[in-house]
Parts: sequence; structure tokens; C-alpha cells
Amino acid sequence: HDMAGALHLDLLRPNLTVNRALEAAKVAAGTDRVLGCSPEHYYLSNALQEKNSLWSFYMEKVVPGTLFDSEDQLAILGTGALSYDIFPGTFTVDDVYMTSPYGNFWLILQKISGEILQQLISKLNDPADFAGLASPLRGRGESGFRVPSYVSSSVPKPGKTYDLIFCDFDLEPIVQHLKDLVKQQHFDPQLFKPAMNTSSVLEAWFQKQPCGEETYI
Repeated sequence: HDMAGALHLDLLRPNLTVNRALEAAKVAAGTDRVLGCSPEHYYLSNALQEKNSLWSFYMEKVVPGTLFDSEDQLAILGTGALSYDIFPGTFTVDDVYMTSPYGNFWLILQKISGEILQQLISKLNDPADFAGLASPLRGRGESGFRVPSYVSSSVPKPGKTYDLIFCDFDLEPIVQHLKDLVKQQHFDPQLFKPAMNTSSVLEAWFQKQPCGEETYI
């Protein structure tokens, strides 16, 4: 029994050492710093129509709440940008980069009509039209809905003009489809809010979400 216990401890010791080293590194880097708290569990696998979808939370709350300057702005994002659920309780710098690890910069194209944006979103999510430009559709969530390859911050309205915001990783498919849709060969996206990226918007959001007296850690 004693030998078996000693062997068990020997097997655990390397993992304990690694875990302690990782925790020490997080403290040194400041990634264990608590930014705020999440009241809900937001699921990566849940489509926009489903409760507690990470995508609807990120695109309909976080991005407009931290990035937008007006209601005439609309964001489109490829769903490869986020990679992990957000859990209820404290949200740290480390959690930012677990959820959004890539830190892509934001770009802007001004004065795109709602009609064109509707067609653009449809094209981006058409499996027959990917032509190698977009990631494949994700699996179905709990309610049977599918998380598309691209999501938007709102549904574009015909007759309205928007400033389109998107990240640099999605530049090629978005500009290529826009060229096809409007028969215009030159688009010149500009860097939008250089201090912000797809990760830092989460940090900015949770800094405004204080923790209550009873917080799950």
C-alpha cells in the first residue's frame, strides 16, 4: 500500500510542478488579474438563435458596446475568431485570451448599403460559394441550429447605409465578395481604432462588469 501511494505521488509530482510553474507565470505576467464578472455561461457551440450564445453576446453586446461610435456601424466576424466558452464568475486577462486568442485588428469600409450587406452575409455563409475563402460551418448546437461561418452585429436593413467593420483576418473573403456584388474593383479598408482588437474588446467589456458580493470563482 505504501509503495503504491509513493508511486502515485511520483506520478503526480511532475504535473504539480508544471501547474505551479504555470500559475507563477500567470501571476508574473498579470494574466490572473480579474477584470470583472460574467453572470452567465456563454457557449461557443450555441447559434445566434439559442440562449446564452457566445456569438450573440460577443456580436450584439461586446462589439457594439466597446467598438461602435454610432448606430450606423455594423460588424461582420468569422466564427473562427473565438475559441472557448465564457463561464459564470470572475473573468481574468487569461480568460480573454482563452476565448479570443488571436487579437486581430479591426478594419472599416464606409458607406455600404444594407442591401449589399445582406447579400454579402449570404455569400459568406453559402457553402457552395466559399471557394476556399471561408472556414466550414460549425456543428449544430443543442437546439439544432447551426453556427454559421460568419456572424453580424445586427441584421442590415434595406434603404440604410452602414460603415462595415471587420477584422483583418476576414479581409480577403469580404473584399472579394464585395467586388463581385458591386462590380467595383477597388476597396480601401482603413484601420479602425488601432488600440482595439478582437481580444481587447472583451477586456474593455468586462472591466465595466463588476463582481457582486457573491461571486463564483
